[in-house]
Amino acid sequence: MKRTLISYISDGITVALGVFIISFALSNFYLGKGFYGIIISTLLSLSFTLIYAKSAKRRRGKEILKGKDKEFYNDLREKLCFSSSVKDCNFVEEKLSSHPEILPPDSKLECIFLPDPVSANEILVRLRKLPENSLLTVVGANFTSSALELQNKTKVVKIVTLEQIVHLLKDYPLEKPKNKKKSLRSLFNITYKRKKAKIFALYGGILLVMSNFVFYPVWYIISGCLFSVYSITALFFPKSDASIV
Repeated sequence: MKRTLISYISDGITVALGVFIISFALSNFYLGKGFYGIIISTLLSLSFTLIYAKSAKRRRGKEILKGKDKEFYNDLREKLCFSSSVKDCNFVEEKLSSHPEILPPDSKLECIFLPDPVSANEILVRLRKLPENSLLTVVGANFTSSALELQNKTKVVKIVTLEQIVHLLKDYPLEKPKNKKKSLRSLFNITYKRKKAKIFALYGGILLVMSNFVFYPVWYIISGCLFSVYSITALFFPKSDASIV
């Protein structure tokens, strides 16, 4: 499963915070209190964060869409994957009909918009109904590796991702919901999950360990205990998805 941008940002913040706390505590312990500890900790934190950012960018690859285009793509993808209709496929076909390099004239178009990546089996079901000497063009939000292999192994299947043609669908009548103001409750709903517990446990553990190396450990201890208690409650008493509003 492809990781989201938020997950990379979250990991980057964890790296920056962890390196800063550890280096700050050690520098204060060995060099004494002063600006040297802050400078050293900041430089080390920035260095490790830049290294992680380069590594993450290499793994994630270069994004095709940015800014408002990316926002429109996400809204359109959600709409088509969860409530697409024959009318939507007709709209896509109409837009692609004037672009023979994407949809050849003798090609049959199949729109398969699903929340999960489209597999080779889902394409094969439609391919078997295709007349001989015809080309099947499949448009979807995402595809599995088996579907991409099918395209490479046969010359009668052409895969087109929604991201490749989103610039042609700009006039799609998309009803965008009103943005809700983020609140403390929404932050709680995002973070209070069992899979997030290990992250807060890591924060708490680092802070509690570092409290042994600083001159004023009280805030480290309080913060570490709060993170630890939060992680334990999220692990053993997670909030069900159905109850999150």
